[in-house]
Amino acid sequence: MTSLPENSDKLNGAMPPLQEDEKSNTESPREPQPVLDGTDKRSPTAMANRRRMKDPYRHILPHRMSFHTTGVLATFLRPSSGLRRGATVSPSVDPASRGGTPKRGRRKSSNLAQPRKLGKDVQNEPRPIVPISAREHISFKTGKRHSHGPDLGKNYRKKNSTDYNDVNRYNAEGYAALHTAAQSNHLGWMGELLKNNADVDLPAVSTGFTPLHLAARYGWLEAAMLLLKNGASCDASTHLGQRPIHLAARRGHADIIRVLLEYDKDQVKAFDKDLMTPLHMAAISGDIDVCQLLINNGVDIGAREVSNMTAVMMACAVGHQSFIHCVLQSAPSQGLKACDLLLHTDNEMKTVLHIAISNGCKELVKFLLDSGADVNAQCGMGHTPLHLIAVVGNTDIANLLLDFGATIEKGDNELMTPLHRAAMYNRLAMVGLLLDKGADINAREKDHFTPLLCACWRGHVEIVKLLIQRGADLNLRDCERKTCLHWSVEMGHSEIVSVLFEATGLGLLESEDRMDQTVLHYTAETANVALLNLLLVKGAKVDTRDNEEKTPLHIACQFGHLACVKILLQHSPNLLNTDDMDGMTPLLLASHNGHPSIVRFLLDTGADIASKNDEWKTALALAASKNHVHTVTVLIENNADINALDKEKNTPLHLVCQAGHQLVAKLLLAARAELTHCNRAGLYALDYAIENQHLEIAKAIVTSKDWESALSNRNDKGLSPMKKLIKKMPDAALLVLDHCSKKSHSDPNHPDLEITCDFSYLDPGPDDHLTGENNIIDKKKRFFALKTMLKYNRQKLLCHELPQCILSRKWSKFAGIFFMLDFFFYLIFLGCLTHYTSSSQLITSEMQLNSMGCVEVDANDTAYIFNEEGIVIRIADPWLWVSQSLISIYCLFLLVMKFLHLLQLRVAFFLAISNYVAILLCASSLIFTYPPFYPPCSLAWNAGAIANFLAGIHFLLYLQPIRYFGIYVGMFLTTSSSLLKAMVVYVFFFLSFGLCFYICFSRLDAFRSPGDALLTTFVMTLGEINKSDIFDAGISLSPFEHAGHILFILFLFMMPMVLMNLTIGIAVGDIEAIFKSAYLKQQQILVDLIWGYETKLPKFLQRRIYESKVTMRPNKANKRTWTKAKRFLFGGAFVTKDDQSKNSEPSTEEIVTELHRNRMMISMLDEVLKRHTDTLRKIADKFDISNELEELSIFRESVSSLHSNT
Repeated sequence: MTSLPENSDKLNGAMPPLQEDEKSNTESPREPQPVLDGTDKRSPTAMANRRRMKDPYRHILPHRMSFHTTGVLATFLRPSSGLRRGATVSPSVDPASRGGTPKRGRRKSSNLAQPRKLGKDVQNEPRPIVPISAREHISFKTGKRHSHGPDLGKNYRKKNSTDYNDVNRYNAEGYAALHTAAQSNHLGWMGELLKNNADVDLPAVSTGFTPLHLAARYGWLEAAMLLLKNGASCDASTHLGQRPIHLAARRGHADIIRVLLEYDKDQVKAFDKDLMTPLHMAAISGDIDVCQLLINNGVDIGAREVSNMTAVMMACAVGHQSFIHCVLQSAPSQGLKACDLLLHTDNEMKTVLHIAISNGCKELVKFLLDSGADVNAQCGMGHTPLHLIAVVGNTDIANLLLDFGATIEKGDNELMTPLHRAAMYNRLAMVGLLLDKGADINAREKDHFTPLLCACWRGHVEIVKLLIQRGADLNLRDCERKTCLHWSVEMGHSEIVSVLFEATGLGLLESEDRMDQTVLHYTAETANVALLNLLLVKGAKVDTRDNEEKTPLHIACQFGHLACVKILLQHSPNLLNTDDMDGMTPLLLASHNGHPSIVRFLLDTGADIASKNDEWKTALALAASKNHVHTVTVLIENNADINALDKEKNTPLHLVCQAGHQLVAKLLLAARAELTHCNRAGLYALDYAIENQHLEIAKAIVTSKDWESALSNRNDKGLSPMKKLIKKMPDAALLVLDHCSKKSHSDPNHPDLEITCDFSYLDPGPDDHLTGENNIIDKKKRFFALKTMLKYNRQKLLCHELPQCILSRKWSKFAGIFFMLDFFFYLIFLGCLTHYTSSSQLITSEMQLNSMGCVEVDANDTAYIFNEEGIVIRIADPWLWVSQSLISIYCLFLLVMKFLHLLQLRVAFFLAISNYVAILLCASSLIFTYPPFYPPCSLAWNAGAIANFLAGIHFLLYLQPIRYFGIYVGMFLTTSSSLLKAMVVYVFFFLSFGLCFYICFSRLDAFRSPGDALLTTFVMTLGEINKSDIFDAGISLSPFEHAGHILFILFLFMMPMVLMNLTIGIAVGDIEAIFKSAYLKQQQILVDLIWGYETKLPKFLQRRIYESKVTMRPNKANKRTWTKAKRFLFGGAFVTKDDQSKNSEPSTEEIVTELHRNRMMISMLDEVLKRHTDTLRKIADKFDISNELEELSIFRESVSSLHSNT
């Protein structure tokens, strides 16, 4: 067993610090005190604690364990000790031979675990040794085992050495064993740990303390010397940049500082992250020995920390007069003057005298003044020491400052004297002292406040009395021309008001401030009823006006003080309808600021509800513009003019629609506010709701009783509100469509069902025109709502039964007839083209062609007619040249129509693919039939092939408007468009594989040229793949055989398989989107077709076929064959059964049920509000609150009224 160090007999009984404030190094051993935590060895808790504390080493055993087991430490740390778990070792030293308790620190450490008191028997009992596991650890505080290892934390140090990990491992608090040993001055432990490679400069995780820091902090001289002898660095810094000398100076350990300076004299110049030197730390503790030691070793006594404070300033902050005296005496030794140290200022420009005054230590202040401190020095805020002591109220120090010559009239940055500050902070004795010393009682600061004004503002009655008694001028005013009475009334200091009246009588009662307001105006604004009655009793004038011509009654109504309004009107009823400079009466002010209780009271008193301000706005307009719902309700109940116009000809509804107040708008509409008023800007209420995107207001307008008049309004440009609704508010437009389609029965299957459709808002008729520039009517412009729906993609509106009905009616009345005629002529053209193609003589390989590419005709050929000279005149078959003639005539006519169409549409003409198809069809057909009456040549046959292809495409386009076929044509075109977009990606694959196959298979005929290779690749992509034609053709592919196989396999995967799945995905996976897109496209073509037919008709025909209203009977069966054929050819009613059921109105039973449910909910709401009102009334009676309660009562009455109406 390893022996203990020589000095272990003196130190192995040392205990960790229990009370760090104890400073003695030679205290006698204290008897262990019993504790009430169950640590007695006979208790079960103590036995359990002993079982947990199995290891004598610091990592395992808490540092409260008695030190007699230290002798086994070396055996434990030695790898060959061979001790097994649970073995015990007898102590090597008798506990009775332990010396006195070591020196303890001054303050309790917050970073290390504090020891717990143990009983005497527990301290002396041997502990079993448990080797430290590589992944377990026991807390210093609790003795509990913790899991360590890789998850110990990124701040824990890790090294490869096994001994290092054992000795330098951190515990749960982030400290190693050497830290705890150094803190507790266990020299034996420290020696053994250092012998076993303990890191002498190992920093703690949370604080950065090294063992030397802890020894210096707690004043363990022997521990510090041991660490220094083993190479501990004096320059090691904590996380705050503090070195061991900082901690020693902070705790006043002069012996530690002396040892540190012996090792490194430059430590006296050390500074931490806040630039604090050891002398700054010593100033906090105030230790004279440390101070003298540091000064003797050359510390800079004028050094400043981060806030520019010197050590003398810090000593003043904590009141260490002897420390300051020591530093000032040593100043000449460093070439400084004591007065210079006293005149230094910090970041706030405070001197040592400012700092010392905050402590209230008279002796320190006197010492500084005797030493030469400036008694009138000003800090950053301009405060002198006398200002600061005036705020504190210490008259002793104030007398001392005045005795040393403090200027009593010195002003700070706000020009406040010490008397101002004393009066503001209610320092009565200080005010008396300053007045006795000759302070100016009427001194003014930068806002012209006198001490009396300050006291009246803050409500200090005794100060006011003292100042008045000492002769303060009560007529002085501040920069706002407010007197002391103004401030007292404004702040509600009734007692001071009484004092002022006693002192001055009624002299200040009618005084006016800069706004020409008297104290009565102030009382009306603050709602102090007691002061108001007092002022009226004193004779204050009620009809005085300020610079805005407002009386106190105006002020009370503006701020909503009902009690003040009642008192003022009771005192002077003739002020009821007086107005201010803006024409605002008390009623208008109360309405504008939303005080319904005052509005109701004024109306009951006789206020003029029709009064207007200078902008001609009534009370209702003002309340509505500010969204005061309750106030509007009160005014409407009192028959306010709901359509009154202001100067801009705005009604209250205009103002509400501009601001977007939904509830007020609904109240006005329920009161039948007119919707046909146009203001000076040429806008209606609905226009403002649409332009400002107030959807709920727009819905309320279009669902009101006067919705027809709202939609009949046109602005100055002739735009219909319906167009704006479709563009910006489709949901509101949908409500309009519902209004325009009325059903006679709620049951959609009723045999007598009649549907009345009003088309006037979708199609105003042929006489409807828009206004262009310079207010010139443009007869070519006409509103058609369905085109607007298509322009802004309003599918939901377009699918409504009303637009479908108008399409059906126009189609069946004229558009279908025109279309079928056009289609009939196209069928004739198509038949002629087909006949001409099939009957004309084809060019074969046996025929001889002339230089023009035409067939050499034999004179004996009966298929042609020759003249006398043997020249072909025409084709012998009359049907051929008739077909040829009809094809030419139709194409020329179609080209003329397209040209006229181009002139009409201009740029929009080129956006339609059908126009390109039609032009190319005509051009190719004309080439095909040229020259006339002659058989087609080679060029003509090529054009004929193109013409026949385009004729088929054009035929498909003709089918688009037809209801039964058009949707599928649209789906085909949409799918083709999507597929072409996808094929853009595949073009690069075609090129890549085509060129690769050309290189590998160029010996085969199908791949002999790049063009053939690309064409063959395209055919193979479509599925025409024959492996034997490539690899089994008997032609050697070497040296490209292997590469060809690989490319062929890649081609099979990437081209046919992927392309097929892509095509299926486009056609099937997005079928719903394709269907919707095709439907919208069909509707667009149908609308454009119908609109094009109608606008090309003369005006008298347009008027003849126009229908503003239609009544339909969809459930009446019509068995006539012609009607069925007509519906098939020209289209029937577009309102299907599904549409009827979807858009049908609820039944009467459903309406009754819903009304009953709403009535129950309103009844419950009324009951809840009644209970709340009763509760709040009791509270209001207690606290004298009336205004808010009246508003709640009005709201409850409104709800009750609504309930009764329902």
